[in-house]
Amino acid sequence: MTAEKPAAKPTAKPAPKAAPRIEEQVEMAKTVGAANLDALAEASALAFDGAQACIAEMADYARSSVASGFDLVERLSEVKTPQEFVAIQIEAGKDSVNRAVAQTTKINRMVGDSVIKASAPLNARANETMEVLLKPYAA
Repeated sequence: MTAEKPAAKPTAKPAPKAAPRIEEQVEMAKTVGAANLDALAEASALAFDGAQACIAEMADYARSSVASGFDLVERLSEVKTPQEFVAIQIEAGKDSVNRAVAQTTKINRMVGDSVIKASAPLNARANETMEVLLKPYAA
């Protein structure tokens, strides 16, 4: 009984001319990848700055709202007639709604601006990366 050996699998070796091309592609991938990570870091920092600004703005609004609430309680404690009490409440309600709408609009603008700023480095890198990757195929 003779045991036959399985046929050896041919090893694929890149042709000598292909080796420099592969090295170029690896280097290009490293460069593009590093630049993409740098853009991601920049975008993250910009997004963090935007979030901090929004949080600071919301904290300021909360402080001013609490102060406004204390002022309202003080004003209501000094009223002499039910009509004056109702008038102060109506005025405070309108002011509260107007302040809330203005604050919401301000925060929405801040968030929108932050998203635009944070996405700019990523958009730029995506465009540059596509140009680099497609350049060899351009006619």
